[in-house]
Amino acid sequence: MESSTSWEVYDGEGAFSGRNEEYYRPDRRLAEHRYYYADSTLAYHWKFAYDQRGNLLEKASYSADGVLKYRLMMAYEYDERGNWVSRTTSGWSALAEVEEGGAEFRFLGIVRRRITYFEDEDEDGQS
Repeated sequence: MESSTSWEVYDGEGAFSGRNEEYYRPDRRLAEHRYYYADSTLAYHWKFAYDQRGNLLEKASYSADGVLKYRLMMAYEYDERGNWVSRTTSGWSALAEVEEGGAEFRFLGIVRRRITYFEDEDEDGQS
């Protein structure tokens, strides 16, 4: 990790309730987020993974003892210029596994983008 930031959390009465820490990769993308209780014990942490284009591929939450609790995965479709035009998100939760008896990934949604490209014109107004 190349850089990090942290901030404190206070409740509605002004009492300190915890601390967040974020760690960034050399390309400035978020690599890990940690939350600590007021007594400085780790509550949970998130880890992030990206593809070669810098798009988020996975976001996973772990308990303080390292047990996977929640996981989101993203898949992308790209246009001819390499920009993503569709992102499908699926997820898994340990809570769903216990309550619903299954650990399979579930479809959560699709985001579609429409991108309009404008050609640059030269001084004579020609493309």
